[in-house]
Amino acid sequence: GTGGGNLCLSNEGLFKQWVSDIRNYFDDHPEQRFYPIVPSDGLKKICECTKCQSQIKREMGEDGKFSDYYWGFVNRVAQEIYISHPDKYIGGAAYEHYKSPPSIMLNTNVAVMIAKWRLYYNDPEYHKKMDRLIERWGQKTKNIYVWEYYLNTWGVLRGLPVFFPHVISNDLNFLKKYSKGEFIEAESWQGKEKPQMKFYGMTHLNLYLTGKLYWNANANVDEILGEYYKLFYGPAAEEMQSFWSLAEKTWMKNLNITGKGFSGFLRNKELKDGLYDKESLSRLNELLQKASKKTQEGSIYHKRIELIYSEMIGG
Repeated sequence: GTGGGNLCLSNEGLFKQWVSDIRNYFDDHPEQRFYPIVPSDGLKKICECTKCQSQIKREMGEDGKFSDYYWGFVNRVAQEIYISHPDKYIGGAAYEHYKSPPSIMLNTNVAVMIAKWRLYYNDPEYHKKMDRLIERWGQKTKNIYVWEYYLNTWGVLRGLPVFFPHVISNDLNFLKKYSKGEFIEAESWQGKEKPQMKFYGMTHLNLYLTGKLYWNANANVDEILGEYYKLFYGPAAEEMQSFWSLAEKTWMKNLNITGKGFSGFLRNKELKDGLYDKESLSRLNELLQKASKKTQEGSIYHKRIELIYSEMIGG
């Protein structure tokens, strides 16, 4: 989205309508706990009336110039809803130009979903920036949730084994203090007749490991992976462990091009070529071929390896 058609959050009638609609919704759906108030995706500008424009705080930087404006409105609605529905929450998104915390404290019934890319924690500066952002939000609210993106097949990285198991483990351990839960936007669900995940050869392992660590963030990642390699690849466990270990090592290389991997992930050929050089790709390909030969043709182990191989050469 381009953020078009944004509402005038200074309009008193709009405020009253939101409150009325949300109250009616919770009355009709007592089983629901949250109601979202989130602008259009890609909010680039806000209402141009004097009252709205006066609330822009450019001194808070690009990540926070709309924060007081947007979160001030969310908070005001939440205060009204608390009067009639004290056990319900108003949800907001820390995203785009309202990603940084506002200057105000938030009411206890405001829930904040922070958008971030664990995928790009191979960039140490971005990783540090996101940890600091979450710590700052932790000073404003106890109701933090996370919107994650595991979207490594949407651009130039399609067909490449992007694997970051120890990042997942470390981040979930860090988030235990702050996050009440998370949602992962993962790959493609497109297709009118049969919506489905795609590229699951390349994407399943990060998701599997994340799911396992949701149950116990303290679990030993290498033990989980050791069990996975043995049960998922059978006689080719050793070769596939080497494959995914090399994939992780390849992805976690620090190229000292801070921010580029995150901001331009769909098009950044420099990132792709810098990480996945010919030597790494050749070795990854060699390990897959060795693994395939270790399994009996037609077996489930063989099919799993061939799926991963087909996605690599087809990407």
